[in-house]
Amino acid sequence: MKVLVTGAAGFICGYLVGELLEHGHEVVGIDNFSKYGR
Repeated sequence: MKVLVTGAAGFICGYLVGELLEHGHEVVGIDNFSKYGR
């Protein structure tokens, strides 16, 4: 299954992405880093 995950760099989604990949899913993760580095 193809899965789109928003907030992929967060703590919970980081774990979720790993689990999805281990179970053979195709994962695309996006996140918004625009608030960092200012």
